[in-house]
Parts: sequence; structure tokens; C-alpha cells
Amino acid sequence: MSDPGDSGPARRGDAGLAVLIVIAVTAALAALVTITALAAAASAAAAAYRAQSVQASWLAESTVSQTVAALRSGALAVPQVGAPRRLINGVDMATGSAVPVGAVAAPVASWPPVVGAPLAAGESGRGTAVRVARVLGPDGEARGLSGGGDPDVLLEVAVDVWFRSARVSARARLLVTPTEIRRLH
Repeated sequence: MSDPGDSGPARRGDAGLAVLIVIAVTAALAALVTITALAAAASAAAAAYRAQSVQASWLAESTVSQTVAALRSGALAVPQVGAPRRLINGVDMATGSAVPVGAVAAPVASWPPVVGAPLAAGESGRGTAVRVARVLGPDGEARGLSGGGDPDVLLEVAVDVWFRSARVSARARLLVTPTEIRRLH
């Protein structure tokens, strides 16, 4: 037999409370799942950006090395005072000629296409911009290591690389002597 005290409004209140507890627990679990999914997505995006930045950094250093090699081989001429050389993806912007600096073949098919400038967010591309300029002293004259009148030439190389959503810059100072070209830093 049932107890007459177990029926009525008190029992209905306990049932309503149980339903409210189930709803609250379900909402808390849904919020926890949403937060976990968002955190995982943010972590994946951060890891992808780090990988893209590493790739762009490697491409920037490779482009500096290509610049040194092109200067050594004569494929890239030492710029005149006040006339820096600008290259975009291996093309000299002044002459339109191809130069082996900043033109990197895709080692895998999944690399983004080569584009002439960084793209807007959400778009994918890769490329390089290189500026090679003579280092000038305070008097506007080209400088070597020992100042004006030095036959050696100091060059400043500035490289910008974009790879997917990452963009990296690198700089180098080169010394050009009659017998060698070397990177100072």
C-alpha cells in the first residue's frame, strides 16, 4: 500500500526538481562539450599557424642564401648607390628578368600557389619580396667596412616571405669585396 503522505503536491515538487536537475546537468555538459571543441579548434589553428611560420622562416633564410649565391655567381648585380634592387618571386622589378632569388618550387603538391603579395585572411598563397640596397653613410656615400673610399661594399638584404597566413621578415648585412661575398649577420 502506498503512504497517503507520498502523494500530492510534495511528490510533484520533487519530480519537478528532478527534471530541473536533469536539464541543468544536460546544459552544463553541452557547455563543457562546446568549450572543449572550441579549445581544440583554437589549439589546432595555433599549431597550424606555428607550422606556417616555421615554413616561412625557413623560406626567408633560404632566400637570403639564394641572394648571396646569386651575387657570387653574377646572376644578381650589386646595386648602384640609391638604386636598390627589388625582386618579387624571383623577378627583378626594374628589368622584368628572372633571377634565382626567392623562387622556390613547391616540394609537395599541397603547398599554396605563388602570389605576388600577401593575401587577405582566409586566402592561401606564398611568395617572397627581396630588397638589396647599398649601405649608405651619413654623407650619402656608399660604405664599406672602413668607411668612405673603401673599395668593399656593404649591402643590406631585406626579405619578406608569406606562406598561407604567416608572414616573416629577415635581414642580412653582406660584405662584397673584390674576392668574396660573405654574410656578416
